[in-house]
Amino acid sequence: MSTLYLAWRSKYNTNNCTQNESRWFPIGALDYDKAKSLYSFFYLKGAEKARELAGFSALDAFPDLEKKYQSDELFEFFKNRVPNRKRRDFSSIVERMDLEANSADPVSILSISGGTRQTDCLEMFPDLEPNEEGYFTCKFFVHGSRFMSDYSNEKLKKLEVGDELKIAIEMNNPATGSAIQIQTKDDLVVIGYAPRYLLEDLKQMEQNPYDVQAHIAKVNLEPAPSNQRLLVSLSGKLPKTNSGMRAQEEFSALIH
Repeated sequence: MSTLYLAWRSKYNTNNCTQNESRWFPIGALDYDKAKSLYSFFYLKGAEKARELAGFSALDAFPDLEKKYQSDELFEFFKNRVPNRKRRDFSSIVERMDLEANSADPVSILSISGGTRQTDCLEMFPDLEPNEEGYFTCKFFVHGSRFMSDYSNEKLKKLEVGDELKIAIEMNNPATGSAIQIQTKDDLVVIGYAPRYLLEDLKQMEQNPYDVQAHIAKVNLEPAPSNQRLLVSLSGKLPKTNSGMRAQEEFSALIH
């Protein structure tokens, strides 16, 4: 079973926040049972929280908050967030994600790309799937490099596949509060940020930082978009007390 979560960004938080502030809520989950070739989508308790705090309403494609939707094909809502295989540049797009064009499946593509579109405030991210010993691996593009200094971007351009990186929790980011810095190994220059969905797990792993390793998995030169220049591979060991995202209250399903 593979799981992707769907997050929604509010334009502003109505709970004592200014209109310029926004907040992300995990509102739904897409499960793919490969053995049964079955896709399922259902809303999470995070959708209730988003409705109460920021006015979220059910998506048109999935209008019932308490229904489990199932299909033997990927739902059109998510299919529209995956590049069409008929595109001339399909191979180039998936190769940026370190995937093979002939074997890249929609779930793998969405887990790295996030399935973002300029027309909405939605983003997808994968569930961390640890093995029996608690170790996991995930890949993501470095975020926010366009906001870094010229010096940071020069450092970024010199990185190569296999180069090790450092991960650090930033507690006073002016835009998001907490954030995950991606730093060069030797001189600890911040070159960008990791996706926000990793924040809570990495906070728990701070007590044993040697259980976290990161390196450059893929370097994409122009004309690749600036937000897809560096693909990072992150591996680590989840604390024994952390049984995965589903253990958190907001990641529990609304359906019973």
